[in-house]
Amino acid sequence: MKGQNTWLAIMLLTALFIFGQTTSSFAQATKESVTSAFNDAIGSANEDPAGTIAALKAIIADCETLGEDGAEIKALAESKLPTLHYKAGNALFKEKKYSEALSVFEEAEAAADSYGDADVAASVAKVLPKAHYAVGMSHLKNKATDDAIASFDTAIELNPNYANAYFGKSRALRSKGDLEKVYELTDKALELAGEKTKANIVKSISGYLYKKAKSSNEKSKFSTAITYLEKAISYDADRDQARYYYELGKAYQGMGRNSDACSAYKKATGKYAEGAKYQMEHKLKCG
Repeated sequence: MKGQNTWLAIMLLTALFIFGQTTSSFAQATKESVTSAFNDAIGSANEDPAGTIAALKAIIADCETLGEDGAEIKALAESKLPTLHYKAGNALFKEKKYSEALSVFEEAEAAADSYGDADVAASVAKVLPKAHYAVGMSHLKNKATDDAIASFDTAIELNPNYANAYFGKSRALRSKGDLEKVYELTDKALELAGEKTKANIVKSISGYLYKKAKSSNEKSKFSTAITYLEKAISYDADRDQARYYYELGKAYQGMGRNSDACSAYKKATGKYAEGAKYQMEHKLKCG
């Protein structure tokens, strides 16, 4: 009985303590206190947007207990949330924390919609496709192909003219062996890309096709190698193509198409010239 009374006493004291703390918290929320807290929070907005968001949400909660006395500060605090979410997302994006940045940008989008901030809504609309693309590239790096494709698809849905998203998806599809779709998406990316992005796309796709061709030659899959090389040459028309023609010569030679091999080897210049010359003079007896 004594133990039971002690337990009841402890529970009563705990309840009184919690009630007292809650009451004290409500008592402390005044127009002056929330105004001061708001000014302090905004003072650190540039250095710590995420911390400022948390502080403003607490201030908004306090303002709601004040009714009309807290309405002005509540409105001010709410008006700051879209921009702060956007800044916090940018900070995470610069740190290459792409998944976290995407979540915060989506919060910025929701806040902009809730509080009618058209400027932030427009800024978020521009950055969301880039965030989805960055997340997709992270998935691709980790060999999470299906997740990568889903992210690239979302980026394309948000911005149908985003060249990088099409090319990102084309890269993801390489591992699935759907080369026709890879070429289709690569062509779409090249159609939309600026000159710098276009150069990066050409370098990537031609390098991929060259490696596939070399591997095919090594496995005596000469017809497949030729298909890869002809496609690489069509993409990489503005750069030195000697490496492609050297591998093309090997593929034709392997198939017994000596005349075609000689023609290809003649275009294998630079560092490939010596090897090509040997094949032409000692193996193929090219005229």
